Amino acid sequence: MVRPSSSPFLLLLFLLLSALIALATAASAFVLAPSPCCRSVSHSGKSIRRHLAASSSGGEKKVKAATAAASKKEEQKEEPAWVRVSVLESRPVAEGLIHVAIDGGDLMASYSVPGQYVQLKPHAPGAKPGFFAVASPPSVKSGSSRAEFLIKKTENTAWLCEAQAGEVIDMTPAMGKGYKIQSLDEEGINFVLLLAAGSGIAPIRAAIESEMLGLKKMSRYSRLYLGVRSPAHLPYTEKFDAWREKGLEIIPCFSRAPVPMNSSGYWGYVQQGLAGDDIRRPDKTAALVCGMKDMANLSTHILKQKGVAPERILFNF
Repeated sequence: MVRPSSSPFLLLLFLLLSALIALATAASAFVLAPSPCCRSVSHSGKSIRRHLAASSSGGEKKVKAATAAASKKEEQKEEPAWVRVSVLESRPVAEGLIHVAIDGGDLMASYSVPGQYVQLKPHAPGAKPGFFAVASPPSVKSGSSRAEFLIKKTENTAWLCEAQAGEVIDMTPAMGKGYKIQSLDEEGINFVLLLAAGSGIAPIRAAIESEMLGLKKMSRYSRLYLGVRSPAHLPYTEKFDAWREKGLEIIPCFSRAPVPMNSSGYWGYVQQGLAGDDIRRPDKTAALVCGMKDMANLSTHILKQKGVAPERILFNF
């Protein structure tokens, strides 16, 4: 270092050099030291990374917990009680519709309300079941083990429609609430509409033949709208006379063919026939419905428009 001297020139030179050295030292410190902004950004980046890692970890834990809960719930879901039963008969009763009778044994004690259904499947490992409404009336009093079904033949039901007498299949006890028909007497209903399409007549038939509708009562009458494509698709025609004797009016609705000469019926859909029905006392009217979704929804809408209370429009599911 240059020592100060008494010479003014040397003194000035000494001060200038000291100032330059101080500036150089400060500049070096500024360049090498991280600024507060950089430290903040760096700290924030680490925080974000830690936060994302924690969030990811927490999300994975939540997903794993939800998956475990779903698996546990699935395990806890009760498997229906499957019992071997035997086929009694199967035969066509209309175009595309097959009558199937099964000896349900003790399982039939669980069938007590028209509109209930069972599950059926082939007696084979991994076979998939189907849901089928029982068409025959409950036989709690008689103790009969016979169960009858009306099956629409499709690729998924061909195994049942083509089953031979004596063939063993699997069946569950009766399921579902069925039609709450007992409420009709309690509410003073005197007019019962029955609305069915295709194989949907199965649970309606069970209700008709169960005597639970009380159709023989002088104060109650009933009308059935049964929708099918054509007269060839109309099932249970051999039962119509017995149903009429119970006081039931039957109106077949043909959607794809005109009504045959000298026969009653309607050319159109069930809901169209219902739309023209004169329901004089909607406050004393109830309806049982079973069929395709569109028919059920439109019929329900029409019934409500005519003043029938929603709680008196009964479904079997």
